Amino acid sequence: MDIQTSNLALRDDYELIEGPISLGSTSDVYRMRHKDWQQDMALKLPRIEYISDPRRREDFRRECCLWVDLGLHPHIVQCYYVQEHNGETCVFSEWCSDSTLSAVIANGSLYEGTPAQQLDNVLSVALQVMLGIEYSHRCGVVHKDIKPDNILIAEGGCAKI
Repeated sequence: MDIQTSNLALRDDYELIEGPISLGSTSDVYRMRHKDWQQDMALKLPRIEYISDPRRREDFRRECCLWVDLGLHPHIVQCYYVQEHNGETCVFSEWCSDSTLSAVIANGSLYEGTPAQQLDNVLSVALQVMLGIEYSHRCGVVHKDIKPDNILIAEGGCAKI
């Protein structure tokens, strides 16, 4: 779906900054600017082939509502809300502009510094991810797809699931 020409009624409240940025296996992600909040957000739109089955569509909505209900945690990307716009499920979440764990592994930045600093970097990311997982499990939510592509490294090295 081309968000610039879609029937989504997003133009009044949001400005498209860029996108699609990532073409994941199930969704396209766009960087949006909420005009009233003056805040960048990620807009996640599930691909039609992923949600064409009504049961999968409902599963996707339910998972997103669980994500919203998690609330605030420093190591989980915050999901602000899920809305339906002209039959499209729109997921609005925190924008994390830096990188994924996959990217920082690939570009070597996770392993910069002395051997002691490298160990600190790796252990810091691992601990942050585990804190996010532990919190979500306490809330009754199991992620089921923890992998470096699904871990964002935000400003200051903060890891977020």
